[in-house]
Amino acid sequence: MKTRWFVIGTVIAAALLVGVGMVLLAAADRDSELADREAQARDELETFEPVALPTVGPAPTAEPVEALPPDLDPTDDVLAPGDFVFVSRVPGDDYGQVVRQTADGEREPLGIDCERVHAGGGVLLCLQAADGIVPAGDARLLSLGTPELEELWWRPTGRPSRARVSSDGTQAAFTGFVAGHSYLEVGEFATETIVGTPEGRFTNAEFFDVIADDDHYDAIDGNWWGISHIPGSDGEAVATFGAGDRVEVIRVDLAAATATPLLPAGGCPSVSPDGRYLVAKRPDPSVDVPAALVLFDLETGEERVLAEDRFVDDQVEWLDDDTILYAISRGADGPGADQPARDIWSLDLEPGAVPELFVPFADSPVIYRDTRTAAT
Repeated sequence: MKTRWFVIGTVIAAALLVGVGMVLLAAADRDSELADREAQARDELETFEPVALPTVGPAPTAEPVEALPPDLDPTDDVLAPGDFVFVSRVPGDDYGQVVRQTADGEREPLGIDCERVHAGGGVLLCLQAADGIVPAGDARLLSLGTPELEELWWRPTGRPSRARVSSDGTQAAFTGFVAGHSYLEVGEFATETIVGTPEGRFTNAEFFDVIADDDHYDAIDGNWWGISHIPGSDGEAVATFGAGDRVEVIRVDLAAATATPLLPAGGCPSVSPDGRYLVAKRPDPSVDVPAALVLFDLETGEERVLAEDRFVDDQVEWLDDDTILYAISRGADGPGADQPARDIWSLDLEPGAVPELFVPFADSPVIYRDTRTAAT
C-alpha cells in the first residue's frame, strides 16, 4: 500500500514540476520576445524624425467659465496648450505609459499608465483596464494643476474604449465595453457611456432624451458611445447611437441631457477645433475595410470619404483645423500579440492627401487645448 501511494505521489510531483517548468519556459519565451520587440522599437524610434507640432492658437469659446479647479493658475499646469500627449506602445516596461512628446521628439512620462487618455482645460481623463474574464476597467479624472496629478474622482466602468475631455475642462466623457469588445460585432456588444464634471456629477448617456418621433431611440439593444465635445458651444457634443444595424451621429446638449439626430449614418464622431468639420466612420464601398473615415462639412452639408484604406479602430483627434490624428495597429504585433503595437498617423483633409506616420509605437493621441477664462 505504501509503495502504491509513493508511486502516486511521485507521479503527481513530477507532473507538477513539468507544469511549473512549462510555465517558466513560456514566461521566459515571452520575456525574450518582448525584449527583442522593445529593442527593435527603440532602434526605429532612434531614426524617426519627429514631426513639428503646430502652434495652437485661441479656440472659439462660449460664455466664460470658472477655471477648474478654481484656485489654480492655468500657467502652473503640468500641460500647456499645444502639448502632444499619447500612450506609449513601446513593448516592455514603458508599455501603457502616458507621455508628453517634447520638441526634440523625446518622450517625457507623466507618471501614470492608461489604456486610453484625453485632456483639456486643466484636467486629464485616464481609462485603465482591469484583469478578469468580465470586461472591466476604471476611469480617473486627474488635476493637471498639481505635479502629482491629484485625483479628482475615480469611477468603475467597462473595458476602456473612448475618452474625451472638453477644452474648458468642465466635461469628461468616457465609454467602456460591458459586453463584447468590438463595435463591428453588431448585437454582441454593450457599452456604458458616462459624462462627468470635475466636481463628480455624472450623467449616463442611457438617460439622454432623444427629441425625435422615432421609437428606434427606445430600442432595448440601443448603445451610446464615442462622445466628442463641440468646440465653442455651451456644453454641446456629438455622440454615436446604435441599435440593430443602424448606427448614427446624434447632437447632445449635455446640460439638458437632450439629444437630436444629426447624421443618419456614422460612428465615433469628432468635431474640428473651429467647429466646421466632423469626421466619423461608416461603411463605404470605396474602401475594402469595415468602415471608412468620412469628412462632413457642417456648414455646407458636403461629405467626402478620406484617403485612408486601412481600418481605423479609433476616434480621431484633431492636430489642427485641417489635419486629423488616429492610431492604427501594426500587423503581426496587432491585437493578437502580447502588448500589441500601434502607431499614430496623420492625414490632411485636402483631396489627394495621403496618411503619414506621425509617431511610431504610440496610441490615444491628444493635442492639449485649454479655453478656460476667468469668470466675469
